[in-house]
Amino acid sequence: MKLQAIRIRQVWFILSWTLLTMAGGSALAQSGTGADSIRTRLLLGARAHNGFVLIHSYALDPVRHTNPWGTELDIGKQLLSKRAWDFCNCYPRTGASLTFWNYGSDILGYGATAMWYVEPIFLTRHRLNLSIRLGSGISYQTNPYDSLGNPNNLAYSLPVNIAVALGVALSFRVNPHWSLRLAGNFNHVSNGGLALPNKGINYPTMSLGVDYAPQGIDFVARAKNMDKSPPDPRLRFSAGLTGTLKRAGAADTRQNGVWGIWTQGVYYVGRWSGLNLGVEWINDGARKLKMKREGIPGRHERGGILVGHQFLLGRVVFSQQLGIYFFDQFKLNDPVYQRYGLGMYVTKRLFAGFNLKTHRHVADLLELRLSWDIWRK
Repeated sequence: MKLQAIRIRQVWFILSWTLLTMAGGSALAQSGTGADSIRTRLLLGARAHNGFVLIHSYALDPVRHTNPWGTELDIGKQLLSKRAWDFCNCYPRTGASLTFWNYGSDILGYGATAMWYVEPIFLTRHRLNLSIRLGSGISYQTNPYDSLGNPNNLAYSLPVNIAVALGVALSFRVNPHWSLRLAGNFNHVSNGGLALPNKGINYPTMSLGVDYAPQGIDFVARAKNMDKSPPDPRLRFSAGLTGTLKRAGAADTRQNGVWGIWTQGVYYVGRWSGLNLGVEWINDGARKLKMKREGIPGRHERGGILVGHQFLLGRVVFSQQLGIYFFDQFKLNDPVYQRYGLGMYVTKRLFAGFNLKTHRHVADLLELRLSWDIWRK
């Protein structure tokens, strides 16, 4: 029962991440509604993927030379309003996809990934369009790590995981209803450090498929929106708390608390683009237990300075940061790390979201974050 309760908490974290991703897609979709909206169009898609697994750690050598392949089904909404165009000088698309994966290895097994995505479409005056897709959601894998049954799978140890994808596509519009699509994609699956081992699966793929619009799509030629006025307020300082659970080792079933305090300033340089600078202090219970077991002296806390960029889409914020530890007495990881955040303003000042911390390609933890804008100008 205790292990079942732990799994329930882990799934709750992952589902919450997905709901926030859907909120981000909804925020972008709302940019296409209103009195000036001409129309939106339903879009259906199907494509086939083929790729390879990136071996970013020696621990993944057992799955070297594997070739994942998959089949993707897609349903989306193409925004065609002037309001949507003015947001990015492009025509955004938002929707959901379901992909079935064969990872090409008995160790990794099979998978099914459900994602919510946003995808701005560029070069719409031509029949050949360019688009960039960012997606996030959940993924189910059939063969997680097991010390007896599957000891070589150090990529993932939970059946339900976080999935993230980035893709660049070329679409050729045969006619208003049909398009051919060729895309390069980078796919990532891991559990955000909620359980160990968790090296993650990074697998680039090429995909080929078709999109079908039952009502047809006609991209109206519009003048560029030259208004780059930043949001009001432009400068914001916030302070907050962060917390999660983490295991000290792969053999542990007990989850240790990780909590911290953080503050940052954000300066918006454009309509939706901002630069951030912050500092954090983290109390990591899993590190404390590991240091105690190995007889390592010193403090288990860590402090870091971070700098990065963020997108503001209505009330939703997507952020990316690069950090470096200024205090780290137990050097278990690299001194440099990354953070990827997704959250939204619940009120004008209260912010809530999730933050994924990684060291290079390996996820360290997935945290819940709350903050309050203490000063805005």
